[in-house]
Amino acid sequence: MKGKFQLRFIVGFLLATGSLAIAALIVRSDSAQYRRTQGEISNGLVTSLAAHDVVRNMDEAEAQRDAYMRSGDEQDRQQFAKSETRVSNALDKLEAMTNFDPVQGDRAEALRLYARVRMAELSAAVEVQRHSEVLPAATAVPKLSGETDAARRVRQAADAIEEYETNRVTESQKKFEASESKRERALTVVALMQFGLLSLVFTFFYRSTGQREASAFRLLQEHLKMTATLNAMGEGLLQVDRNGNIVYMNPVGEQLLGYKSEDVVGLGAHALLHRAGEGKKCSNVSCPIITLSPQGVRANNESDWLRKKDGTWATVEYTSAPLVQYGVVNGGVVVFRDISERSRMEGALRESEERYRNLVEKSGGLMFVHDMKGFLLAVNEAAANALGYTVDEMRGKNLSELVAPDFGSKLEWYLTAVAEWNSHSGLMRMLTTEGEEVVWSYSNRVVSDFGADPYVLGHAHDITAQVMMEEALKVNEGKLQAALESEKNLSRVDFLTGIPNRRMFYQALTLEGKRSRRYGRPITLIYIDVDNFKHLNDHYGHATGDELLKTIGATLEKTVRSTDMAARLGGDEFAVLLPETDEPSAGVIVAKLRQNLQAAIGPKGWPVTFSFGVVTFPIALDSMEEMIKRADEFMYEAKRGGKSAVVSRVIETVAKEG
Repeated sequence: MKGKFQLRFIVGFLLATGSLAIAALIVRSDSAQYRRTQGEISNGLVTSLAAHDVVRNMDEAEAQRDAYMRSGDEQDRQQFAKSETRVSNALDKLEAMTNFDPVQGDRAEALRLYARVRMAELSAAVEVQRHSEVLPAATAVPKLSGETDAARRVRQAADAIEEYETNRVTESQKKFEASESKRERALTVVALMQFGLLSLVFTFFYRSTGQREASAFRLLQEHLKMTATLNAMGEGLLQVDRNGNIVYMNPVGEQLLGYKSEDVVGLGAHALLHRAGEGKKCSNVSCPIITLSPQGVRANNESDWLRKKDGTWATVEYTSAPLVQYGVVNGGVVVFRDISERSRMEGALRESEERYRNLVEKSGGLMFVHDMKGFLLAVNEAAANALGYTVDEMRGKNLSELVAPDFGSKLEWYLTAVAEWNSHSGLMRMLTTEGEEVVWSYSNRVVSDFGADPYVLGHAHDITAQVMMEEALKVNEGKLQAALESEKNLSRVDFLTGIPNRRMFYQALTLEGKRSRRYGRPITLIYIDVDNFKHLNDHYGHATGDELLKTIGATLEKTVRSTDMAARLGGDEFAVLLPETDEPSAGVIVAKLRQNLQAAIGPKGWPVTFSFGVVTFPIALDSMEEMIKRADEFMYEAKRGGKSAVVSRVIETVAKEG
């Protein structure tokens, strides 16, 4: 009998020890995995927020840049400088969070590079405005640059970081949740086995005093091991009897709730810990913590409240299982963990998603989602109203039904481009329900959610008014340029003859004079006066005189070379500029001019002749007036000699270079 008892006792002891070891391993593994999961979730959310802070601070810097560009206020520039500092701090924070992960580290480094490029662009614009002597007009809105390549890459890098962290958090949660159910079942089975084995040990112990003494010693050892296991658990554990009173609370439970185990033993678990909280109804009869005894109802609650000693509430997730001995429920075990931080983060995430949803739905920006074939999956009210549709009317339509007819041929190219490059931006001409054509400036990108078909997330702005203004501005600029050219020509061309006037002649003479002095080339001036012009006006009328002047101008312009210039200096006086022309060459040109002028007026029978003053300078004089004066003097010398003559001289005086 004694040997049989010892054998049974040894077998029971081994089974109990094994179950304890299994329980300890399961609890420890689950606790470590839970801590890793919590750490990954926390790190993922914080890293995503850090990446978001970089983009948000950069947007704030761009807004401060725009404010400074509009106002020129030094305070706005100082605010921009503060925004620069916040961007730098955000980048440093993100780098510190990602330095343990090579993949995220590379993305963070790319984000830092693009952010520096974008901030350099913004700083350059601020510095240009800061050192500009022209203050921005108070009523004018400066034309600011749109989104640059660096700004777009900053957002893409930040999105990549957030997407990576989101995927990692989701994967960790799925792994933990997959193992949770298995762990709970295993822990319950182990606990039941343990208590069952302990019951058997106690049963055999009471059969004999000697046996009870030996069993008590072994039971003490098992109890110590179990206590060590329970104390090593990473979760709170609460044991209640069949009346719902607390029998035991492990150290983790004490730490979470603020009680000491010896202070709560014998007290009702429901009355002490599970009173109804705000928005939560629970009665003693239906309390999931104590219905497991005596009814033996198992409960698994993912979100509940337990009252702490200081009166505050701890958000917990718990599993309660009945403790059955010899087919009778003698109490139960409640394993719980504090999920206050997780609950807070989930609430914050829900609030963030709600804010994002409201932002999209109520935003004045034009937002839409379409599949890779162009069928609309979702639109916001602003996009639908811009084209005269309701949201429900637009959902399901293809872009080919909404774009302007002349844009239809480009739609297939757009769908191919956005699928190949994963993003695309540009202009798209849309058609309203009233047949009016509007222009949208869009910036779209492909989103690939895990396990779902990719889709295109689009954001656009209506720039129809801007396009119309730019087109009108181009037309006005063309008209203004034509008017300016016309005015410029009128100020340099003689209104009657159509050849250059005195002003243009003086400009050309100044330029050619400098060239003559620089390169040592000759230059010749011809001064022409119409003989008997006053007599012609008096006897034939001013209309005839004007016709004569037009004939002279046309003849001179047709006769001179393309490098020469003929001009009307005023009244009946004309001049011809011959660059790089010496005296012999000038003589040939003068003879040709006299011949052509006489041939032009001969058929008219006009009683006029022409006097020529010709002066050649081997090197031009410093004074332009002096050169014209010499030619004028020789012309009057020809008049005094009997008119219809040519007086030609060479001025050998070499002037200093101007």
